[in-house]
Amino acid sequence: MGVADGSGPVVVHPWLGKLRRHQPGELVGSLDLDPAIRPPRMNGSRDVEVVLDVRPGVAGEALLEHVDRCAARIRDALGRLGAIRQFTAEHAPAGWAAQYAPESGSPADLLFLDYIEARGDELSLVFDFGDLDQLGVRLDGQGDVLEVSIRA
Repeated sequence: MGVADGSGPVVVHPWLGKLRRHQPGELVGSLDLDPAIRPPRMNGSRDVEVVLDVRPGVAGEALLEHVDRCAARIRDALGRLGAIRQFTAEHAPAGWAAQYAPESGSPADLLFLDYIEARGDELSLVFDFGDLDQLGVRLDGQGDVLEVSIRA
């Protein structure tokens, strides 16, 4: 555990690494993803931002347990990332990829995992697809898709 004034990590998790306060009730960190899971960013960075919701007053062992549960859900989703990307592309709002030529690849190939949010029992994966908007997919506590939507 670290300091809570924002100057250092609040939690250092063995897999998620250093998590700092972000907005009230949020911790933020980043994961270094293996290129086999997701290709690096254009600048070569392999990071994906991770935002965890934390209820006020949760600290100590309860906070560590919460972070562990979030990490397990994130790890599970990353293990199924290809299938989640495919489902997201197939169930996205109509016309989301209309501007791209077929030679750009399949619609699922256009989706680049930008960041992950863990809120309550839900997990959201947010994908860039080369436009100003993003596609978000919300998963329930069992990892089933609840919704695919455009985020502006």
